[in-house]
Amino acid sequence: RPPLGLFCLLCSSRVDFKVEVMPEQAVSEKVQNHQVFQRLRGWVLSHREGHFLVALREEHIMYYENRLYYAEARDPAIWEQRSQLLCSLWSSFTEVTRPIVSA
Repeated sequence: RPPLGLFCLLCSSRVDFKVEVMPEQAVSEKVQNHQVFQRLRGWVLSHREGHFLVALREEHIMYYENRLYYAEARDPAIWEQRSQLLCSLWSSFTEVTRPIVSA
């Protein structure tokens, strides 16, 4: 079993679905034409229980905690317990990935 219990949700080898502003919209609404893509090159990994997502990109790694994990934590003790678990998962993630990133 992998050390962090992650699995691949999706991957893409290419950037796709480029969003373009129509010329008449850009003039009438003064919209800047930014480079917007709905799919980026890389992988998205999920914790086995959905506690966090990791987006692996060419330039960087993004780590997202799932805040829905707190949604049913009405009791402060439960909230604290869940917070500690997320902190522990973050520590495990950085411990495993730091040697890889610094290589």
